Amino acid sequence: MPISNTWKNGTYAFINTTGLRNYFVNTYKVTYKSKPKASDIAVGDVIYTNNGGHVMFVMAKSGNTIKASGNTNNRDCISVGINGISGVLKTSSLF
Repeated sequence: MPISNTWKNGTYAFINTTGLRNYFVNTYKVTYKSKPKASDIAVGDVIYTNNGGHVMFVMAKSGNTIKASGNTNNRDCISVGINGISGVLKTSSLF
């Protein structure tokens, strides 16, 4: 994503999960869905875990198996159960 005054290291949109969601919904008109089903999630989406306190990027998906990566604890393409996903930001629509 291009750097801007709203989207750069240290801004609310860059470091806060709610700020990230609001930025993408308002700037790029992507959809956010709470309590998604596996069928709502695609590669390239951002999933919200830990009751919305953490985000991960969906790297792979096969049926109900979702693999995602995030920077906390170097999570690299780990399986994430649908029950652990509190929301999905449909960023795959941008690609």
